[in-house]
Amino acid sequence: MTLTHTRNVVHPHIAKSGSAWTDADLRLCNVNIVDVDIASFFGIQELPTPSVSPAVLNSKVSYPQQPQPSYTHTALTNEERLFFHYLQAAMDPGPDQDAAVVDFTLHLLHLLGFTQPNPSKQHPEEAGGERRVLRRNYDLPLFMCGRTVHAIADICLLVPSARMHHGDTVLLLAKASPTTITTSSASSTSASAAEAQLFAQAIAAFQCQNRARRRAHLAPVETQVVPAFIMAGTAPVLYKIEITAGLVECVQTAQVPPKVTSVLRLELPVERPEAARMEGMAPLDNRKVMLACLEAFKALV
Repeated sequence: MTLTHTRNVVHPHIAKSGSAWTDADLRLCNVNIVDVDIASFFGIQELPTPSVSPAVLNSKVSYPQQPQPSYTHTALTNEERLFFHYLQAAMDPGPDQDAAVVDFTLHLLHLLGFTQPNPSKQHPEEAGGERRVLRRNYDLPLFMCGRTVHAIADICLLVPSARMHHGDTVLLLAKASPTTITTSSASSTSASAAEAQLFAQAIAAFQCQNRARRRAHLAPVETQVVPAFIMAGTAPVLYKIEITAGLVECVQTAQVPPKVTSVLRLELPVERPEAARMEGMAPLDNRKVMLACLEAFKALV
């Protein structure tokens, strides 16, 4: 399924914070969001086994509406116990759900090993084994339409710079969203806004990286694919957001980009896709697939 945001717009760019971006801003940026399968998204045919304990993979858990949680494994480590605690809190709809989703996502990324150093050609700054860190409410300055505003990432995985003025290296962006998010053609306002805000954060991360590279007397990058995801309740929606220097220049100068920007969105290979975002990781079959997708996602970070 392809959702194409055309250039047929009726109002110009205006500078606004990342939290104020909507679907209209995606249209102004000429964004094309494409739903793809595992092979197209990851370049693999089979998902890897999640690097979590058997208790996390196989313990049955009740839904938040039920009075008491029920686990298959009676003896859980503290990390496993916290996983199920945060899982249930994040699935409970209410005014505090967004904060609970952030708590769940932070714990899950730690549990899956996203904070372990992974030196690569893409991120040579990790060659010394410097540990990655997760930050909550990370401020990414966004230069837009001649002004500097801000895009605040709910969760950001980064490598802290050894030199303060060089800036941190952003590896992954994550956004919390209530369970009502949908990716159908009749997307709700919250769904399109969440995607638009994630896109704004990706642009800001690209800008921050190039500012840091200029301060370090390095050539700026021309294209970057930013891994990102929305945690809708406890169901991850994974994205690969392609940001180019040409797109960023248009955002900075209040122009509509002439070229389409492609954003790949993974179709979760679960048995009940229409219910996946409401069920989240509570059902065992959903949990194994979603954790396997996040495990494969590590290779892109």
